[in-house]
Amino acid sequence: MKVSCQFKSLQWSDALVEYTEDKLQKLKKFELKPIQVHVTYSAERHRKSVEMHIVGRDVSMSGRAYGESFHEAVDGVVGKLTRQLSKRKQKIKEHRSFEQSSYGKLDRLNAQMEVVTPEVKKAG
Repeated sequence: MKVSCQFKSLQWSDALVEYTEDKLQKLKKFELKPIQVHVTYSAERHRKSVEMHIVGRDVSMSGRAYGESFHEAVDGVVGKLTRQLSKRKQKIKEHRSFEQSSYGKLDRLNAQMEVVTPEVKKAG
């Protein structure tokens, strides 16, 4: 994951960049390869904002969050992006044809493995 950061009207902060990179580790579970993240930090009086753009092989998403501190804003935007990526992953899973999905393959395999035994009439 390649992370590029930009500070608007602020001094560069290595601690804030490290904090953001740690929080972005949550997005690794969505297996977006290759992935680039562009983060923009800005402050307007008492309101801090963080904006993130994620660009992957087949995905492009962005989110913005505001907070009292940059840490709060980073947590908010990572939460928003996590929800967006989770929803996208679920849509892809549901959109795929059932026969080609792992659930469809398992259903076919179970149907093939079922054995039907004929009833035997007893003479007597």
